[in-house]
Amino acid sequence: MKNIKILLALLAIVSLSIACTTDDNSGSGSGSSKARVVSKIIFEYDIGVREVAFKYDSDGRITRVTRTQTESEFYGESYYNYGSDNELEIVEEWGSVYGDDNSRTLALLNNKGYMTRIDDSMTLSYDSKGYLVSISESDEDWWDEISYLWSGGNIVEAEYMSEEDGNSITFDYNNKPMSMVNLDLNLVLSNWRSKVLYFPYSYGDGLTGRKSKNFMTGWTVECDGYEEETTISWSYDEDGYPKEALVEYEDGTEFCMTIKYKN
Repeated sequence: MKNIKILLALLAIVSLSIACTTDDNSGSGSGSSKARVVSKIIFEYDIGVREVAFKYDSDGRITRVTRTQTESEFYGESYYNYGSDNELEIVEEWGSVYGDDNSRTLALLNNKGYMTRIDDSMTLSYDSKGYLVSISESDEDWWDEISYLWSGGNIVEAEYMSEEDGNSITFDYNNKPMSMVNLDLNLVLSNWRSKVLYFPYSYGDGLTGRKSKNFMTGWTVECDGYEEETTISWSYDEDGYPKEALVEYEDGTEFCMTIKYKN
């Protein structure tokens, strides 16, 4: 998470452009009470298409995430190995035409299955309701923290602080219930390119606390006097389940996220 400020500043220069069909956050159905299970998420952006596929265990926990780039030899796989004593090992295997690279991360979970510690440097804290309220990281010569303000079951503000500076992001939502899907699609979407929430290893997998109540419709970044707005338009199927989200930046660039289901 070191120097999240740099990640926020990159929002101003993100270069994305893709067409996506949306219906201005409307949906003819009200949605079922049974959550549909996401099998794949497809991102379309300026340089191509990336597909992210999910595997689950019998308890509905993510066990593998596979990422492929359709127009290149890039691939990546993350394996979630749940052990005893509230331990989680995340093994990442990356490969491309440039060679292979693997990494191994150890995390500690609380009794609700939320990550509280990642390796020896990152700490995650939650409120009494199970919502993530802060992520902090430190080493010998640096510390930083991002805190989250929740209201009505949604993150309405994220604030970055370090020994040098601070920045903030505010978020807007519609009234469609996130409970209709098994993943928190806000985390998947907002962490895809912009990293505006900076949830570690987040594919909306439930490892970082309770998920959002509603679907995010945009955010505003304030960074060193710079302000940029991003809008999100969702489309839904006839039963009210989300099928696409179009993310549009203030400079006119954009990307599209498409959701596929197992059931």
